[in-house]
Amino acid sequence: MSNIRLINGDYMPFEILSFIIFSDFGFFKKPDVNKDYLTFEYVPKPALLGILGAFAGFSGYRQKQAIPEYYEKFKDLMIGIQPLKIENPAKPPFSSKDFSPLKESILKSFVKYINYHGYGSYEEGGTLIINEQILIKPAFRIFIAKGGCEPIDFQRLKDNLEKHISIYTPYMGKNDFPLSYIYEGEYNTRSAELINVKIASIFISDLIAGIGYRELEAEEETRYDINNNYPYKMKNQQYIYIPVIYSNGLFDINKDFLEKNNYIFCETDVGNILLF
Repeated sequence: MSNIRLINGDYMPFEILSFIIFSDFGFFKKPDVNKDYLTFEYVPKPALLGILGAFAGFSGYRQKQAIPEYYEKFKDLMIGIQPLKIENPAKPPFSSKDFSPLKESILKSFVKYINYHGYGSYEEGGTLIINEQILIKPAFRIFIAKGGCEPIDFQRLKDNLEKHISIYTPYMGKNDFPLSYIYEGEYNTRSAELINVKIASIFISDLIAGIGYRELEAEEETRYDINNNYPYKMKNQQYIYIPVIYSNGLFDINKDFLEKNNYIFCETDVGNILLF
């Protein structure tokens, strides 16, 4: 992916595509809890690849298949995620103008399920009661760098997004929560400053490790820093985690971290983003 690196010290623009996914509810189950089912704050990258696979028509898990087809196809894609909020959720249909950057954690609530049948009948009293934490009105702007998979597969994904076609039904983590999306287009990135900058997307904490951050000016908005342990890839059907931050702070960027991991920090029409 030489088109995303510095060539002779100069930034070389590269193409990304962006689109917005949103739903009334979402649920991305944390695998390490059993009593109360908790959700991840942001769409995990493996789950996002499943959404892309639904658009492109690549299959999911099948019997005796360790890794789903969509993950094999898209696992090396570089993606960025910007949490959003719907400005006026009572008035669909929506366009990009109806969304703005989220400035807090995503609203969550618990839903109680009662199962009288199957494995529920083995519980005390013959019922299984499950408390499930769900996301309320989740919305994300997704960025995808061109490259990282076979050109024919990327073109297939892009064409279907552009034509508003999904071969399988995409959902926000659970098939009870089908999602809608708005395709925003494909465009070139721009070189981003690395000193005293805001970051519009979630970002890996090592992007600023050892660099630190600056406080906002007194007259500006209230500072927020939201930290999460984020699933960014899978190994043997298990999530691999990395700490991420979503913040409106001012940061200096660790260029060595970017170059070591071949991650992308660039400027887009909605601000500076990290693709990883």
